[in-house]
Amino acid sequence: MLVASLGRSQGRVVRVVEAPEAAGSLRAAIAGAEGVVLVPAREAVSVAAQARAIVAACPDSAPRTPHLVLVSGFSVAHGHAHALNTPERLKDLMTAEQVVRCSGRRYTIVRPTWLTSDPPGRYALTLSQDSWADGMLPRADLARICLASLDEPQARGKTFAAFAEPGPGPVRWAGTFAALTTDPPVGA
Repeated sequence: MLVASLGRSQGRVVRVVEAPEAAGSLRAAIAGAEGVVLVPAREAVSVAAQARAIVAACPDSAPRTPHLVLVSGFSVAHGHAHALNTPERLKDLMTAEQVVRCSGRRYTIVRPTWLTSDPPGRYALTLSQDSWADGMLPRADLARICLASLDEPQARGKTFAAFAEPGPGPVRWAGTFAALTTDPPVGA
């Protein structure tokens, strides 16, 4: 996974979880990580179940609990109007997002648009909370966004879509994340 290899190249401890294993091995895999990125497995029956397993496996009493990054989908904001969203899929993704928001842990929810294999850094990256955001996003740039969200306090507690546009990439992530609105408190 690009996030893990990019993190390693920066000397960071980031775990990418595509399909949670048994609770004990998941706990061991997460131990010591500064961040855990949940990328739903293509064959996953339930993204919400994956999110619950990861939240349960994250240490509560460690000196630093990992920042959770959930890679969701841009179509969630479109609701039932988007062709990708069957009622079951939409409910599952919305539940997974809610599990992460209600976890009491630092989190960021990224809703990438259509993923491409383009090289990283070719385009400007737009982070948007527009419900109808759509576009293309190189997988490598999604990895950069996930890692940047671990570093920037301004990314915490935020849900946003991500897509590429013509132009230069962000120079400073803090300003890009600061422009986004923090998610409302759970239950509000």
